Amino acid sequence: MLDKLFRNTSSNTSQTGTKPDDIQNAPDRASDLMLPHADNSAPDSASASVTVRLSGHEIAIDNEIEILKALHKFGWLTSRQIAQWGWPNGAQRVQMARRTLNRLKEAGQLLTGNLPNGVPVYALSASGAARLYDHGIRARSGKDIGFRRWQHRAICNWHAILLHSHGYEIDTEYELYAGRARIPQWYGKIADVIGYSDDRFRWVEVEHSRRKPSDLRKMLHLLTHAPMNPRYAHNMSLECIEFVTTDIRLTNALARALEKALADDVIPNEHKRTIWASIVVTELKISPGLILTDHVRWAMPLKRFCSGEQR
Repeated sequence: MLDKLFRNTSSNTSQTGTKPDDIQNAPDRASDLMLPHADNSAPDSASASVTVRLSGHEIAIDNEIEILKALHKFGWLTSRQIAQWGWPNGAQRVQMARRTLNRLKEAGQLLTGNLPNGVPVYALSASGAARLYDHGIRARSGKDIGFRRWQHRAICNWHAILLHSHGYEIDTEYELYAGRARIPQWYGKIADVIGYSDDRFRWVEVEHSRRKPSDLRKMLHLLTHAPMNPRYAHNMSLECIEFVTTDIRLTNALARALEKALADDVIPNEHKRTIWASIVVTELKISPGLILTDHVRWAMPLKRFCSGEQR
């Protein structure tokens, strides 16, 4: 449990010198300081004749709140993931994330710990959760979050962040298992991530290890039924089922199992084509330090992916 692995890092020591996280090294441009999620526009009023500009202090506070919200959404994140979530197009996003994290740590609003591979991660402390509660969010401390299947969770988090950068609203794996998702379950399955775009949703499954036979049967049931009955509710329908992998051998094994399932069942060829067309694969490249280095193939049809074709 994270209460053993995480530690509250409240500190009263001052930051001096020329360390990368020193707030004195902040860029001059406000756009590099500002999280894209914060609304910093002037009030829409006919009487307003000047543009309201937030001070650096106000921007810093907005950034802190947005990072606390992200930790409430994801459970835990690495500093690189926080940087990509908060400043996806910022040239100095890693530095800005670290500066904001340092302020939150000094305020005692974060728990920090190390994953089994030594990578530092961050979660909400009780103080950080209380600060969100003051903003109308019923958050809780992350001290009871476990590190079981941490590699799987890291891949889920990275892909959710990528979907968000492509304009999707997302439910994370943490939200899905906490019962806070818009689609809690479908065809007997809980997704790893769900992306929403208008009235359509993208069902994401992360392939990090070989599936148990029981889980494979559930997955094949979803794959052979959901594309033919794509409506979850009256106002939402399936966009695609996306498999995210860092090991193409796992996805190839899944494709072979699906081929066998479609061959065994009496399914019209038209339905088979619909099923295959509804399934896509994204291959991520993630370093041992959990840094996203590349996504070589994005949302490629499963059959093309497994045949080795390149986009």
